[in-house]
Amino acid sequence: MAYEIKVIDKAVRVLQCFTHQERQCTLSQLVLKSQINKPTLIRLLNSLIQNRLIVKDEHRRTYMLGPMAWRLGQIYHQNDQAEILIRPLLKKLSLQIRQTITFSICEGHQEVCLYCYNSNRELNHHITEGDVFDLLTASGKVFLAMANSKSSYYQKLQKQGYLFSLDERIQNLAVIAVPIFNSKKVFCGVLSASGFKQYFTERNLTKIINALLAQQKDIQDKLNFPINLHYE
Repeated sequence: MAYEIKVIDKAVRVLQCFTHQERQCTLSQLVLKSQINKPTLIRLLNSLIQNRLIVKDEHRRTYMLGPMAWRLGQIYHQNDQAEILIRPLLKKLSLQIRQTITFSICEGHQEVCLYCYNSNRELNHHITEGDVFDLLTASGKVFLAMANSKSSYYQKLQKQGYLFSLDERIQNLAVIAVPIFNSKKVFCGVLSASGFKQYFTERNLTKIINALLAQQKDIQDKLNFPINLHYE
C-alpha cells in the first residue's frame, strides 16, 4: 500500500509540472522539475498517457496535459458553488474600478488564482486562472497575516482592513487586497485589485479600497459554505 501511495504521489508531481507558462515540457524538463529519475518518470508518463491524463507530441518530443485532465477540471468547475457566487461579483467590481480583480487561495507557501476578471483597459495586469505566485504582493501578505496573528502584516490588516503593495514581484505593479470570510467568519481566501501603479493615484486609491471593502461584505453575507483553503 505504501508503495502504491508513493507512485501516486510521483504521478501527481508530474502533473503539477505543467503550468499556464509551461504547457509543454520535454522529458529532460520533467526530470528536472519533478526530481524523479528518468526510468521511473518514463514508466509514469506511459501510464498517464494510457489514461489520457497526458499526451505526447511525437514531432516535438514534448508532453502536455491530456483530455482527461481537462474533463476532471470541468467537473470540478461545474460543481463549484463558490464559482457561481464569486465570479459575477469579480466582473462587477472590475468593470466598476477598471482593474484586474482576483480571488485567490493559498497552497503551501504560494498563492493560487482561483477566479479572476481582467481589466478592460488596454494597459492592464493580466492574470490567468490557475496562475501560481510567491507570497510577495499585498494578496500574498494577507495570507501571511492570517497565518500569524503576531505578524506585522496582521497588525496592519487589523488596523486598516486591507494591505497595499507597490513594485513587488513586478515593477510598476500595484495591488490592494482584503481577506474574505464566509458568513460564519471563517477565512476563505483573498480578494485583490491589481494594475499598473499610475492608475492607483491618491484619489483612485480611496475609490478602489472602498469598492473592495464593500465587495468583501457582500461576499461574506452570501458565502454560507466553506472554500477549500490550505496554507502553512
